[in-house]
Amino acid sequence: MPQGPLDPNYYDIIVVGSGAAGLTAALSAKVSSPDLRVLIVEKAPREWRGGNGYFTAGAYRTAHDGLPSLLPLVSNVPPELKDKIDLAPYTTEDFQHDLQRVTGGRIDKELGAVLVNDSLDTVRWLKEHGNVDWWLSFRRQAYEVQGRWKFWGGLALTVKDGGKGLIKNLSEAVTKRGIVTSFDTKVERLLLNGEGSIAGVEVSKQGNADSKFQLYAPSVILCAGGFEANRELRKSFMGPGWELAHVRGTPYNTGDMLLAALDLDARKAGDYSHTGCHSVCWDADSPPDGGDRDKTNEFTKSGYPLGLMLNVRGQRFVDEGVDLRK
Repeated sequence: MPQGPLDPNYYDIIVVGSGAAGLTAALSAKVSSPDLRVLIVEKAPREWRGGNGYFTAGAYRTAHDGLPSLLPLVSNVPPELKDKIDLAPYTTEDFQHDLQRVTGGRIDKELGAVLVNDSLDTVRWLKEHGNVDWWLSFRRQAYEVQGRWKFWGGLALTVKDGGKGLIKNLSEAVTKRGIVTSFDTKVERLLLNGEGSIAGVEVSKQGNADSKFQLYAPSVILCAGGFEANRELRKSFMGPGWELAHVRGTPYNTGDMLLAALDLDARKAGDYSHTGCHSVCWDADSPPDGGDRDKTNEFTKSGYPLGLMLNVRGQRFVDEGVDLRK
C-alpha cells in the first residue's frame, strides 16, 4: 500500500489513456489545482499517442450565435475574408434537436443538456488552456457561392491539421503543465482499498508481463474504454460480422479498461443490438487491424449520399440521402 503523498508511486490523480479525453481530463485537473500530481498512463508507445482522436478530422459541434461568436476563436480568417462569410447561428435548440434525431430519441437527457449547454464554453476553454488552434471548416462545411462562403450543417469548427493537430496541441499543453505520461504502460487491473473504493492501478511495462507494479491515487479517471480494435468484443457486443470490420484508428483500443470496470460491477449503459455504433464507409484496401498514422481519416468514403449503397444481397444498406454531413 502507498506510504502517502511522498511515495514516488503515489499521485493525486491517475488518468488512463492519452487520447483527447485523457489529455483534457488531466489538463482540467491541473488547471483547477496546479499543485496536484497528475499522471497519464498509456498502453501504447509514444509514437501511437493520442488514441482514436489522432485519426479524426478534428471537427467540433458547438452551439453558437453565428459568425461573431466564432471569429474570436479561429486563426484562419483574415480580415478581408470575414465579411464574405455566411454562417447562421446554431442554437442550443438546434443542437439538442440533432442529438435527439441521430439517436432516435434515446439520448440521456441530463448528459445531453451538459454537452449542449457547455459546448461553446468548452471550445473557449480548450483554446485558452489546451492551446487548440481552431479553424473555420471551409473545406468540409462550406461552399463558395458567388464570392461568398456559405456554411451549412451546424459543424463549423475544426482544428488545424485535424486530429493530428488536436493531439499535438493538447499534448504540448499537458507537457507544459508538468504532467507526465507513462507510455508502454498497460493497466492490468484496478486496485481497491479496504472499503471497496478505487485506490490505484496495477500496471506492467509492455512486453514484460513480469514487471507488474502498483501506482496509487485516490482518483482514477478511465479514458480508455474503447474496444474497436478487439475483434471478439466487437462480435460479442455488436453481433456477428463486426469482427470483420476494419479498424480506423489505434490498434491499442482493445477494451481492457471497459472489461476491468465491468469486472467491478460498473453499470452498463446503452444497447448495441439496437443503437448501433459510430462507423463510416472505409476503404477496402485499408489496414484491417489498425489505422495509418499518415493518412488517418483519408480512407473515409464520403460519396455515398450521391448514389445507392447495396450489400452483397442487393439490399439497400442505408438511407443514403437522409443527411448530408449534418
